[in-house]
Amino acid sequence: KESPAVVNLLANDATLTAAGMRATVVDLASRGWLRILPPVTDDETSRVRPASEAYDGDALLPHERLVLQHILARFTTDQAIPARHLAVDIRGSWWRRFRNLVHDEARRAGLVKRRWTPLLLGGPIAAALFGLLAWNVSRDDGTQVAVVDSIERRVIAIATLVALVLLVVRLVRHVISNDVTHTESGANATG
Repeated sequence: KESPAVVNLLANDATLTAAGMRATVVDLASRGWLRILPPVTDDETSRVRPASEAYDGDALLPHERLVLQHILARFTTDQAIPARHLAVDIRGSWWRRFRNLVHDEARRAGLVKRRWTPLLLGGPIAAALFGLLAWNVSRDDGTQVAVVDSIERRVIAIATLVALVLLVVRLVRHVISNDVTHTESGANATG
């Protein structure tokens, strides 16, 4: 009962692949929103065009509507669009929007949840803050030491600071990421 993109997300270890977008196009065609036509030339795989009239009695999910709009935006003449022209950069803003909409749909269905919860990140964040505080306190104890005698300490201090900054960057990345993982019902649905 799930959309093909959500199934793709579940079947690929909570990672949406480009096949999820292609499966959504095929699903829209099977539901009457699009038409998939045979290729005209040998270098094409297939062609896509909107259906001649709107499909009644079927509501689109937000990510399906985004795919349909993506196709309609490329349909500038009365000719069908070669399928290769629908390719999407998986690092681009359109792909991030599509992925987030699919994640939202899977969350609404209770199949996935955020991978990095505040409870999971609380310990590492506290350790990083404690490490930065300890590094700051240990920088200068007020005693005079010659530069020659403090080279080892300075190298260790700089290496420790770099490690702490990398840890903080990674933690911030996890806090703002939209990574998901299966819930128990999602794992059962995947099985």
